[in-house]
Order: sequence, then structure tokens, then C-alpha cells
Amino acid sequence: MTVKPLPSNNTWTVPRGRRGEHYVALGYNRHVLERIVDTSAQVTWETDPPTSEDDLKVGGDDLSAGGDDLNAGGENLTAGGDDLSAGGDDLNAGGDVLNVGGDDMSAGGDDLSAGGDDLNAGGDDLSAGGDDLNAGGDDLSAGGDDLSAGGDDLNAGGDDLSTGGDDLSAGEGDLIAGDYDLSAGGDDLNADGDDLNAGDLGSPNTSDITRLREMVQFKRNRKHVHQNRHVNLPREIWSIIVDIVLKLSPL
Repeated sequence: MTVKPLPSNNTWTVPRGRRGEHYVALGYNRHVLERIVDTSAQVTWETDPPTSEDDLKVGGDDLSAGGDDLNAGGENLTAGGDDLSAGGDDLNAGGDVLNVGGDDMSAGGDDLSAGGDDLNAGGDDLSAGGDDLNAGGDDLSAGGDDLSAGGDDLNAGGDDLSTGGDDLSAGEGDLIAGDYDLSAGGDDLNADGDDLNAGDLGSPNTSDITRLREMVQFKRNRKHVHQNRHVNLPREIWSIIVDIVLKLSPL
């Protein structure tokens, strides 16, 4: 029996039998052929390429599934020049789209989960270490500035925490507003190099105030002073002086 080499173009037509060449078709149909090509009973099975609704294509990259399952339903699972790798964790995409461009999306022991919302990172990095980055119905947005929380907590409930071009900073001291509000409207409450301080205010001394009033009254009744110096001050001016002295005296 002579040996006929396999055609290089994988044609599926059955040639007519020739002398010394044997082709045996067992249950021949359009999809299965058995071709005996060697006297040593070496049998090569050839079938038509599988066709279904979806196509499974492997180019220059490798599509590998070890002990885990790589499963794609009605959606498309595609990897271009980058690698799509799943270790001991699960990579699962339901009705949403999981897309990786030139950047890396890596999840270690933590979970990276996106429900109905979108998880999007452009040129910036979205990183969560041992702490949790959680946004419920509200929006957590950072533009060109950095939103950073170290060991402390940054918490905003139903109210808004907003900083414009200025800085909201609390150093070693605390800025606390309890039941009352600390508010500055159009005016500024400012202390520069000086201190706005209320120290010890003494109790009112009625005897001192009474004596001061008597002295003022004496000045009013006086018409002339020695050396031809006349002191004739109007009543309104003396009232202003008395008010100033009383304001400067301890209450």
C-alpha cells in the first residue's frame, strides 16, 4: 500500500479510488471522514472547523485557562496586545462591559466590583489600600486637585463639605461648632498681630462713678479760671467727655 501525503490545503473532497491507495469512509457525512494514510495503522482524524453563533479566535496571543474557568456568555471577551489574566480570583462580567486599554487593572486579595454604576479612571490613579473608598448615592469627585485621606476619616453626611480656591485647614487646634453657628457674613472677623482678648473685668464701682460725676458737675458750674482763662464748654461737649470716661472706666 502506498502512502499518500495529506493535502496542504485541507480539502474535504473524496477522490476516486486508485490502485494501491485506499480511502475508507465510515458513516461518511459532511462533517466526519476517516482517512487511512499509512500501513502502520496510523489514523488521522479530521473534522470540519467548529462553527456556532460565537467565534473563538486565538491570534498571536495566548488564551489560557488553568484550574479556573474562563466563561463568556452572550458578551464578547477580547484581549488585544495586552494580557487578560485571572489567577486564583474570579474575573466576572455580567451585563456590564469590562474594558482595559493600555493601562493595567489589577485586583489582589480585594474585590473590584462595579454594579449599575461606572468605575472609570483616566490618566489618574484610583487606588484603595487597606481603607475603604465608598460612595453611596452622593458623588465623590476630584478634579485637578488631590483628595487624600490618611489614617483619619473624611466624612460628609447629609451636608456638603466644599472648598473653593481657599484652604480649609485645622492644625493642632480644633475648629468646632456645636449647637451654635460660627458665621462671618459680608464682614470679616480678623485678628492679625494683635489679640482680641477679654481678660478680667472688675465689678462696677458706684463710688468712683459718683465722684467722677460730681467732678464733672463742678467743672460745668465753674465760670472762670485764674490767669484770665475762661472755660466755657457747651453742655453737649461735656456730655461726650463724660460718656468717654465712663466707657474707659472698669464696669
